[in-house]
Amino acid sequence: MARALTSTDEPSAPPEVTGVTQPADASAAGLSKDRTVTLPPASPKTLLPKIPVLDDFGQHIEHFKGKLPFTISAGAFHWWHINIGGPLPTGYGLPDMDGTHSYYIYLDKEEPVEWGDISKVGTHLEMRFRDGTAALRPFFHDPHFWLWEAYGFFDTPLGRLKIGSIYKQFGLFWDDSFWGHVQYLDGLKLDSDYGVSLETTPEFEGDFKLDRYLQFYFARNRVSGALLGADPESFAGSREYATFVGRVVPTWKLAEEETLAVGLSTLAGGLDNRSALRMLGTGEVFASPGDQIVAGWAADATWTAGQWKLFGEVSQVFGVVSPRYYASGGSSDRFTDALAGIHYIQGPITYRFVYSTGFADNPCSWQSMFVPGVTIRLTKNLTLWCEYVFWETRGGQPTRSIVNDNGCQLVAQWHF
Repeated sequence: MARALTSTDEPSAPPEVTGVTQPADASAAGLSKDRTVTLPPASPKTLLPKIPVLDDFGQHIEHFKGKLPFTISAGAFHWWHINIGGPLPTGYGLPDMDGTHSYYIYLDKEEPVEWGDISKVGTHLEMRFRDGTAALRPFFHDPHFWLWEAYGFFDTPLGRLKIGSIYKQFGLFWDDSFWGHVQYLDGLKLDSDYGVSLETTPEFEGDFKLDRYLQFYFARNRVSGALLGADPESFAGSREYATFVGRVVPTWKLAEEETLAVGLSTLAGGLDNRSALRMLGTGEVFASPGDQIVAGWAADATWTAGQWKLFGEVSQVFGVVSPRYYASGGSSDRFTDALAGIHYIQGPITYRFVYSTGFADNPCSWQSMFVPGVTIRLTKNLTLWCEYVFWETRGGQPTRSIVNDNGCQLVAQWHF
C-alpha cells in the first residue's frame, strides 16, 4: 500500500476495498443473524443455465463438506481496476496491492449442551489470505494471513455471549458493496478487536422485535479496513483500552414483506498514547496528542419492502484518534459521517447506489464517495461484481481538492 493521502500530497494512495459483503437474509440494520460477509447478496436464482461440469463439481464439494464435523465455506475475490479518469491505473488490482485481492475460509462449529442455563456452545473463524507481496493494510501483523473474526460463544438466557476477536456493532453493519464507503475507510465498519459481546437477536413476536448488542473490548488486534492514518490501528505507541459499544434496533413489520428498523448506537473508550507515535508501514514519527477519551453515537434506519431496500446512517465520533488523519493531514478531533443507499433485487441481479460522506474538524477535511454498482449471480458458485467509484477529498492548509479514484471495479468471486 502507498502512504495515505493528505491535503499536501499528490493523489498517490489507493483506496483499499473490503471485498466482502452481507447475505440477502441479513438486514443492513444488523438484525437476526450472525454477520456472514462473504456470500453474494443476490437471490438464489442464477443468470446462466446449469452447466453440468461445474454443477457436478459443486455437488461433489457439497457432499464432501457434508461429511465434515464442522461447517466450512471458502472463496476468493479476483479484482480488476479500470481507470476512467482518476489517478489509479488500470490493472489486476493496484500496483501496491498485487495479486489476488483475497481468499477466504469460514469455519463454524456448534453443539447443543445442557450446562445449566447454557444451551449451546460453538466457535467461529473468518480467515483471509493474500498471495501478493503487500498486505491489505500496512499495519497488519502478517501481509499474507489475518483473522477478521475468531471467537467462541455460549447461548445463554440473556443472549449469545461471544469471546474473542469480534466485529464492533456501531451503526449499520455493511452496505452490500465490494468497494465500501467513507465509514469503512475511517475504521467504523468491519473493525474487529479482542473483547466480549452479548447479542440478543430474537424472532418477531407479533409485528415487533428488539435486537440488542452490548460489547466490551480490552485490546486491539491490528485488523481493520481503515486507511493508514485513520485510527489508532495505524500507530505503534497508541493503545486502545476499555472500549464499550452498545446498540439497540427496534424493528416493526409494517406488512407481509415490509419492515422498518431504527438503530441507535453508542461508543466510549480510551486511548493510552506514548510521547511519540510511529506510523506502521512508513516509520514516520509523530508527536503524541496525549491520552484521549473517545466517544461517539450513530443513528440509522432501514426500510425493506419486497425487492427494495432503503437505508441511511449518520454518526459522530469525538476525540483525537490519529496524530495525522489521512484526509485532513492533522490531529482532527471530531468526525461526522453519513451514509445513504438504495438496493433493488431482480432475480439473480442486485442493483445498488450508495453515497457516503465524511467531515473532520480541527483541522478540517471533507470526503465524498459515490458507489453505484450491480451484483450478478452467474451460477450457484460464481458471482460477478461491477461498481463505479468516484471518491473526492478536500482539506489541508491551503485547502486542496483531490480525486482519489474515478474508475470501475470488476470482481469475479467464486464461492463454495
